[in-house]
Amino acid sequence: SVLYVRNKCGASRAAWVARDNLHLDDLTMRNVSEDAQALAELEGASGKGQAPCLVTGGEVIHESEKVIVRLADAAAPIR
Repeated sequence: SVLYVRNKCGASRAAWVARDNLHLDDLTMRNVSEDAQALAELEGASGKGQAPCLVTGGEVIHESEKVIVRLADAAAPIR
């Protein structure tokens, strides 16, 4: 799984902070503002350069709220 984020983007920042707060250190994070290859990968996986974006198991999740919910589910699934 990869979390793509962008500089100077509140939604990206929220997803980034959620990743850190949930201690998901194994989740790869790529900054498309600083890494042209990461942007190309994001565009290839999702068809657009919108960040934040979580790509996991072939699924592409764009909206920050949905990304954060998915991260929370991954960190502590409720049973």
